Amino acid sequence: MTDDVLLKMDYAESVIEHASTGVITVDCTRKITHLNREAQHILGNSSYGWVGKDLSFLPETLVHLIEETLQTGRGYHRHEVKLRDGKHIGVNSAKIRSRSDEFVGVVVIFTDLSQIKNFQRQSRTQEKFSFISKIAQSCSHELKNCLVSIKTFSQLLPEKYMEESFRKDFYTIVSGEVDRLENLVDNFVFFSQPIELKMKSEDIREVLESSLGDLKDVNLSNIQIERVYQHSIGSLLMDRTLMIRALGNILRNSAQAMWKGGILTLKTKIPPLGEGFDNLFKEEALLIQIEDTGDGISEEHSQEIFEPFFSTKTLGMGLGLPMAKRIIEDHGGQISFTSRKGKGTCVQVVIPIRLPSEMPVEGDELKDQKKPMAFEMSSNEVRDEIS
Repeated sequence: MTDDVLLKMDYAESVIEHASTGVITVDCTRKITHLNREAQHILGNSSYGWVGKDLSFLPETLVHLIEETLQTGRGYHRHEVKLRDGKHIGVNSAKIRSRSDEFVGVVVIFTDLSQIKNFQRQSRTQEKFSFISKIAQSCSHELKNCLVSIKTFSQLLPEKYMEESFRKDFYTIVSGEVDRLENLVDNFVFFSQPIELKMKSEDIREVLESSLGDLKDVNLSNIQIERVYQHSIGSLLMDRTLMIRALGNILRNSAQAMWKGGILTLKTKIPPLGEGFDNLFKEEALLIQIEDTGDGISEEHSQEIFEPFFSTKTLGMGLGLPMAKRIIEDHGGQISFTSRKGKGTCVQVVIPIRLPSEMPVEGDELKDQKKPMAFEMSSNEVRDEIS
């Protein structure tokens, strides 16, 4: 070998030895041929004498991974394994080929994920406390509103019971507040368990009209309601009760945004595929648009309106739109909106007319990530990966 080649080899070995990631190489006879400093640091003091030893000296999780790459030639990419000491490492494995394209062994490159895992745990804890704080604030506010009315009328009951007008007011107001408390409990139950859809063929126009009819708690006297329905739309598969609930929550939000009065417009149509919304379906989809001329949504709040317990109103817990979003997405649809502050908001709901035959199952994506990928590296690529 020339001095230049030797110099390049020494440089490559130095790069691997001082890399910030762990590097292990194993030859075709299962012998450990290299274990750099970071690999020794991650695997512990006992690993210092492993070079030249059999593959079985390595942690069991790494042994299985390397054996599979040796036997099948398929490598792993960004695969996470847990060592016996509880440490998590992110692993890449690949077969190594010589300059003559001969299979000569396997390289494993891995990183200690402990700090990342700790940071993720801390972040999750903070998110949980933040979420619990939101729940507590929303609950206490809503519960107090109900209980103040009930307590006030209860205190006046002995003194005013004989007054007929008081008894009527007592019944109306206390019953209403009890209904609000019951609705509060129902909302929590809704978010705490999976939705079981009872799909039937339904007329979307009738469902929209029923959703409007459910807005008994909203003053619609100063709101003009306009309907632009495409009459050629047939029936759709949906859970009628849940869809009325979802659309009713959207309509309620729109109506409440027009406290000074305005125009509420309901539109339905089947646009050409890909027009006006993300084309998630190869089949036809129904587009429902609910437009209002209310206050609109500010840019700072636009990213939060579908978050549970977010609300800019004095009443309510901020569960209406998140609930609507969950129901629509469980129907295989999607929800989005456009808004201009002071001009109004348009909510778009897309529902497939025929449900997709294959909906993604939760966990499939995770399973796919764990499958080994066809992956191999040359000696030069190994240096590129760790540098």
